[in-house]
Amino acid sequence: MVVEALAEVPHDFRDAVVLVDIGEFSYADAAQILDIPVGTVMSRLHRGRRILKASLAEKAVA
Repeated sequence: MVVEALAEVPHDFRDAVVLVDIGEFSYADAAQILDIPVGTVMSRLHRGRRILKASLAEKAVA
């Protein structure tokens, strides 16, 4: 169920979520890997987590 929900997260947001939340990279390391500012990593994480949470909630109800 988590893998399916994660697949629904747009690519840019999913990359940040996977690196930080699953890969346990720091924000700075994720920013360097993705070649984006740390603030952008934080923003993408927030949005990606929100999308993932909504997707998981939808799947739990179904």
